[in-house]
Amino acid sequence: MPWRHIAVAGLIGVLVGAALPVGVRAAEQAAADADADRLRSTAMMYLTAIAEGHAALATSMVPSPGAGDIAPDAVLQSAAPIAAPEVRLVAIDGDAAVVEVAFELGARRVSRTLDAARIDGRWQLGTTLAEPVAVPPPYGQTGGDGVRVGGVTLETGGGALLYPGRYEVDLQQTRLLRVGGDPFEVDGDPATPVVIGASTTASDELAAAAATVARDRVGVCQLLAECPIDVQTVARPSDAIAVARVDPAGRSIDLAVPLGLGSGYGGTGETLQLRALLGEAGWLVGWECSDPGAGAFEPCGPESPLSTAP
Repeated sequence: MPWRHIAVAGLIGVLVGAALPVGVRAAEQAAADADADRLRSTAMMYLTAIAEGHAALATSMVPSPGAGDIAPDAVLQSAAPIAAPEVRLVAIDGDAAVVEVAFELGARRVSRTLDAARIDGRWQLGTTLAEPVAVPPPYGQTGGDGVRVGGVTLETGGGALLYPGRYEVDLQQTRLLRVGGDPFEVDGDPATPVVIGASTTASDELAAAAATVARDRVGVCQLLAECPIDVQTVARPSDAIAVARVDPAGRSIDLAVPLGLGSGYGGTGETLQLRALLGEAGWLVGWECSDPGAGAFEPCGPESPLSTAP
């Protein structure tokens, strides 16, 4: 073989040998990119399931660690959902990985880091975004229905888990009381605990009737020498009537009525305590009042439209 042919063959061998590592590295990088894309896709499917209100699907992808029951789809679908979900970063080390995800929750951007593992050749997330929420015992509810969200009664204590979203306690309303309507937010981070409850307020009808009773009670008090409210003072019961206590067994509702006396009129910030008495069917049948500032409850009036059955 002429020397020129030998030289050309040697050069080709050198070039092919040098190209082999480059090709291997390119193939390895392509495989790594495809692996990262599969992990990104898995994380994005999980975020999308939560954003679209599919709690059962999200739970099938990342099971609960056993700390409680994840609330069903109806609860998640009642919330204002997370928005603009994205997978920001993936970092893979063999069969283990971490994924940084982010989403909008109202006016703020939330980011979380999720663990992942390769199991039987497929990526599976290991960190759930379902967060335990504390539900105190129901307070101020004559019906005893508990705290409901999305039509579902949540378990008292820390047994309920909710996915990220902006929720509202279901509003339950009777002729006398409004229970619920309280907003709360779940961001999927156990380090920011959520405690939810249902506040109790007087209905417009009950508040108006209580204001009438309070004005008359103050008028009776002002006829007495020991009354702390000067006779020239005009009581203007505030609209901010607070429900102090609901006693379903005793069929009564205790109310605190700010009298709005103002400074310079014989008293400041006096509050009158009223007790609405309920009949067996739950409507108002009478009143008990305390004296302004202090005193035990005693029967008082006047009769109001709420003293009759609805």
